Amino acid sequence: MNADQIFNAGLKRARAGDYHGALISLQLATSLGDESAELYRLMGKTYVHLGELRQAEGTFRHALVIDPQDSVAALCLDRLCRVRVIRRTTALAAALAVAAAMSLALWFPWRAHRRLDSAVARAELPVPAAPRMEAPAQMPPPLPATPLFESRYREALGTALKGDLRRALPLLRALSGEEYANQPLAGNVHFWMGRCLYELGQPREALEHFQRVLKRYPGSRKYGEAAIDAARCRRRLGGPYQGRQER
Repeated sequence: MNADQIFNAGLKRARAGDYHGALISLQLATSLGDESAELYRLMGKTYVHLGELRQAEGTFRHALVIDPQDSVAALCLDRLCRVRVIRRTTALAAALAVAAAMSLALWFPWRAHRRLDSAVARAELPVPAAPRMEAPAQMPPPLPATPLFESRYREALGTALKGDLRRALPLLRALSGEEYANQPLAGNVHFWMGRCLYELGQPREALEHFQRVLKRYPGSRKYGEAAIDAARCRRRLGGPYQGRQER
């Protein structure tokens, strides 16, 4: 498939409501050399539907760099900036309200404690010493990935992002054994195996790898995306799904 065909596939997925699938197709199109403003404008809309506003803003700005006359990208960017300002204002107001509530919640126990101290002092009762607290042991930092594992992972990931999923899958599978289970990128390996299997029409096998990320690698940077993709697999296994049309 060339870049135009992959872009059209991404457009169809976006219109069908499959925004994760659309994003994968659009990223593949960019890796094949498609640098059109239309592609980045569609990618920005996809990021908006996924709730990733920072990435959406960046792609809209990139579209305007390619085509400064793109009025649609300019309008989307303007609306996105307004939404971000509203969200920041709302978040600040919520933080102030929480801080005020916490101050009141702490003031009442402090007041009661002061009254108790006064009563103890008047009665001249001995106050027991506070137990000695040991400082918690500092956790060692996570070990970096071994150079050989990381180079093989980068090779497999690059192959997948170029669209050669059938060749990327065995490269990833070679890194998914138990001997590599403690590597920092082990969760990423299972995540991308799930993505490849899903795109190759094997949602049941893909679900197993997404669930492994959720169960064994809760600290992985791909944890949130794995949870979303696991839900997509369950939805596909449960029957057909008609997503929202893009407006």
